[in-house]
Amino acid sequence: MTKLNDVGGLAKIFLLISIFLLQSCTSDDSLEDSILGKWELYKTSVNGYETSPNCQELNQLNFSKNKTVYVTEFVSINGVCEENEVIESNWLDHGDSYYSLGFVDASGQSVFVNFDTIDYFSYAVNVVNDEGEFTYTYYYRRN
Repeated sequence: MTKLNDVGGLAKIFLLISIFLLQSCTSDDSLEDSILGKWELYKTSVNGYETSPNCQELNQLNFSKNKTVYVTEFVSINGVCEENEVIESNWLDHGDSYYSLGFVDASGQSVFVNFDTIDYFSYAVNVVNDEGEFTYTYYYRRN
């Protein structure tokens, strides 16, 4: 038979376990952490039309906890894909799977990342040149 003091002890243990479970579900598993890590480019489009694969498909983004993003770009040199440069910038969490990168497009607008799912996101950049105005959309998946 359980004594009254044992019930109080069980309630305290249950309360401590509940607090531990709530903390472990909220603090480290935040949505912001979902952007962290390496992402690889898997598709591009121009004005809504998918473009053919090239060295650009090797491009990667690497988001770090210190709000820095490293962009590794590849180009074709004599038909061989080679790393062109690594660009360092920053990123900012706006909530609801919406992030901005420290880049601006041709119209001076910030570049925003929209998550399609937890493992896929895309962003668009507007480019204006002698040939007209173009929207390049880049689609990334978790590496």
